[in-house]
Amino acid sequence: RLAGIYENESQISDIEHGKPVFAYESFPTSSKTHIHAPVTQVADSDGSLQTGGIPVGWPFLSSFSLDVTCKEVWEHVWLQVRRFVVEGDDSTVDDRKGLFRIMLVNAQGRPKPVFRETDGSSGDASSFLPRSDIPLVDILGESARSDYVYFNTVWTDINEQYLNFDTRVDHASVATAYKKQQELMSRQISLQKCFENFTMPERLDDDNMYYCSTCKEHVRATKTMELWRLPNVLVVHLKRFEFRNAIRSFKDETFVDFPIEGLDMSPYCAHPNATVPSSATGASSHDGHGGGGGAKAGSNTDFTVDSIPAIYDLFGVVNHYGRLGFGHYTAFARRWDENGIDKDWALFDDSSVRSVGEQGPHTSGHDAIVGPAAYVLFYRRRVFT
Repeated sequence: RLAGIYENESQISDIEHGKPVFAYESFPTSSKTHIHAPVTQVADSDGSLQTGGIPVGWPFLSSFSLDVTCKEVWEHVWLQVRRFVVEGDDSTVDDRKGLFRIMLVNAQGRPKPVFRETDGSSGDASSFLPRSDIPLVDILGESARSDYVYFNTVWTDINEQYLNFDTRVDHASVATAYKKQQELMSRQISLQKCFENFTMPERLDDDNMYYCSTCKEHVRATKTMELWRLPNVLVVHLKRFEFRNAIRSFKDETFVDFPIEGLDMSPYCAHPNATVPSSATGASSHDGHGGGGGAKAGSNTDFTVDSIPAIYDLFGVVNHYGRLGFGHYTAFARRWDENGIDKDWALFDDSSVRSVGEQGPHTSGHDAIVGPAAYVLFYRRRVFT
């Protein structure tokens, strides 16, 4: 049964955790030229129709022009549900239209008896839609102009011999999206490789020439980025976004595989005998000349302590879904302090917080944390300095 209908302004946190979500393309609800009809599929069983029936299958959304007739509503709904009907040995799918009826209900799924017999009889009104050429708005009146008109398709026999609700027809975009996702996953790179690229010497171009104090001229220097001291808390920001111009930007969704336990940062640190750069982030040189302004590492500038390994464990991940200027953030995190770190993780999604249990390279939930949406990583040094 429908738990709610969510518009553009709705909060994601309003959606109850664990409930399936369905997205439909339709005319805007602000349009007064169409009737928007959420349709729930139910079974007629043991008098349950008084409360709207027993939900089966999946709901869907239909839109009709204001001049639609009851018969046209029938035909449209049939086109939506006929794929669930099983063709028999001696009958076609269309022969089994009699397996269901269409009931008008309120937002809570209870019947709305508004249809009367066309012969003018004074009997009780029915909530079942007639197969007539009467315009639907003539029966519904002003209620037809509400944001939504609710229907139930009432199946009289849900025997698997006749119906199969597991049948699904994928939109063409599903295959395209799946192919794109597979391509993104195949473009996998490790976090260690990212650090290797980050610390790789880079030859500056003509637009970024360096003034050499030895040569007294601007030259194309070689820049090398190296880590000089390792912190107790290491924050890794993955460069996901690229601004190309005022109307175009790019998000890199390459899957970066990062370790949850045991990230070794020692290979990416400056050599103990290196010159201390004037900047804490890097040094430049050309043709054997140093960047200038540096000093040899001494006892007060050593960045490594042999007794304290440069090993880090992950304690937080910020995920981004969407594109530049639009999207949604979630986060994974686990408790930690200077003495240790918890094994259990939690997922933070707006006002929702839930446990995702223990995660690690050998657990089934590893992929829950290590995924292509990861944007900012938070590591804790295993032994604090």
